[in-house]
Amino acid sequence: MADGPTLPKLIILLVILTTLYILFILPLMTTAYYAVTGGNMKTWTDKLSKKLKFI
Repeated sequence: MADGPTLPKLIILLVILTTLYILFILPLMTTAYYAVTGGNMKTWTDKLSKKLKFI
């Protein structure tokens, strides 16, 4: 008897999709955004590091 999607299967699928998003899709989309808008990645990282110093 074939059972449908159980909760552990759904949780594993969610973890896999989240990992793929963080590792591949998010950096690609960030790079594409800065390429399209013509933003400078170095100034963005400098601003981020300055904000983290205050914390």
